[in-house]
Amino acid sequence: MNQGSIKLVILFFISTSMVASLTLAAIAAPEVEDALPPREYLKEQCSAYECDFVLLDTIIDCESGWQMIKNKQSSAFGYFQILDSTEATTPQYQDGGHKTDPYANLDMGLYLYETRGSSPWNASRGCWQPKYYYKLNITPPECVGNCN
Repeated sequence: MNQGSIKLVILFFISTSMVASLTLAAIAAPEVEDALPPREYLKEQCSAYECDFVLLDTIIDCESGWQMIKNKQSSAFGYFQILDSTEATTPQYQDGGHKTDPYANLDMGLYLYETRGSSPWNASRGCWQPKYYYKLNITPPECVGNCN
């Protein structure tokens, strides 16, 4: 085999490998147009797993305003403002998910709520708690003990 033949074989291998991997990626990746908008995704997950959508929606409103943003003063990122140290404790992270992916961020938030309640978002409780009670049109209960 001369150099020209070797180059042609290598080029053919690279191009067929690229096509094969692009095809696999297209098959494995969900269709973007089929994905629910993030708020609807959260609502569907809460309906399926019986979590409090109104509370989680209100927490996100206060934490990020439904923006996939980074907190300038910490490692918090995304809708639920997931910290690096918190992200590492989630099964989503263990399975390769990252807080920078909108749907992984929502799944991490759901996991945290399921395992820790609203405590991961205590820092913004002054924002979301009154809004939550307002949305439900109820009077907030009296604080008993430590409300912080």
